[in-house]
Amino acid sequence: MALTTQNTRFLGVDTRMLAQAIGHFWQAVQQMPPFTWLSPSVRIRVLAVDGSASVWEAGSSLLRRPHAALQSANFTAIEIPEEIVLLQELSMPAVSASELHDAVALEARSNSPFPLDDLVWGYVHHPLATGALQVSLALASRQQVERHMLASTSPVNAKFAPEAWVLAGLQKPVVLQGFGEVRRAKHGLVWRRLAYALLLSALGLLVAIAVTPTLQLHFRALEAHKLYEAERLRTAPAAAKRTGYLAAAERLTQLAQLSQGHVDALDTMYRLTQIMPDDSFLATLQVQGQKITLTGQTSNAAALMQHLGTQPGVSDVKALSASTRMPGTTKDSFSIELVIAAAAEKPAVKAAVADPSATTPVSAAAVASVPVPAGAASAPMPAVPASASPSLLPASAAPLPAASRPAAVASKPSIS
Repeated sequence: MALTTQNTRFLGVDTRMLAQAIGHFWQAVQQMPPFTWLSPSVRIRVLAVDGSASVWEAGSSLLRRPHAALQSANFTAIEIPEEIVLLQELSMPAVSASELHDAVALEARSNSPFPLDDLVWGYVHHPLATGALQVSLALASRQQVERHMLASTSPVNAKFAPEAWVLAGLQKPVVLQGFGEVRRAKHGLVWRRLAYALLLSALGLLVAIAVTPTLQLHFRALEAHKLYEAERLRTAPAAAKRTGYLAAAERLTQLAQLSQGHVDALDTMYRLTQIMPDDSFLATLQVQGQKITLTGQTSNAAALMQHLGTQPGVSDVKALSASTRMPGTTKDSFSIELVIAAAAEKPAVKAAVADPSATTPVSAAAVASVPVPAGAASAPMPAVPASASPSLLPASAAPLPAASRPAAVASKPSIS
């Protein structure tokens, strides 16, 4: 024969035991005052053995209310006489309600003098000072209990089956199981669930009231984000153009900064030609912005640096290396760095260099310095046609008196 077992363990935890522990905890919680207030309070009309009637109120426990009106009772119970009931007092450890019910049921089946199919039982318990539970167990025969309930001469609500109670001088009545107590238990369960539902609804409303401002702010933020995205998409072309304009302006600014202070190469060559002495020549010329590096040879490098430092527009003259003179030569090799300022206006000579076709007037001194042959001095000058324009003749074409002739232009003095 195959042996089948039900595995109720998950990740090393017995789920059945866990469910029982949760159920026991919830039953214990329901006995606490905040939750017992949610249990519905119903009134029960109890018909005693002597024919009198009283009203009991059942909520978290059964309490006797002898002065309550009988018409307000919704349920009916009949007292079972002590002659047909067997009472037993038991002492049990403090356990959960379900465990206590199982233990009392086992005790009732074990000690009952009645057949199991004819046994009805009920119990009530209260705690002792020692921590244990005092249990009062009532055993009876179902046939005898039903005959007593049918033979009762007191008026009974025939629509619903009444409950069977055993009082027997106890503090709380013992309710025999299997009669009308099931209807009252269902009624209490329905109303308790309704009370829990109302409580949860109230808590939900409170949470909704507390969360509503935050949700409103959240939805407003989402709406603002949507509007922002729509506006961003609408203005994307204009934003792209603006970005392009800013980038172009930045490039123009950088270009202006690079071109600011730039020295014109042609103007630099012309100015260096003017300020360099005749006994000096350049081997290399390097221009970096306003800084100019010169290498070449001269008769006296120290005198050349002093000469360059006194020129207008030239500053920060310094030697990059010591001047040297090779054996057998009369020239010093130099390497000089200087800063030359950009010229505000180009001189006329530079314009002439830039435009070779322009006519340059010849000065009288230049004419006087040209040697004239001896025979040419006494030769008569040819007649000039009247139709010739005087503007085509140079100013130095007419002979000048010897006294008014300027001396020949001296060459640039050499720096020794």
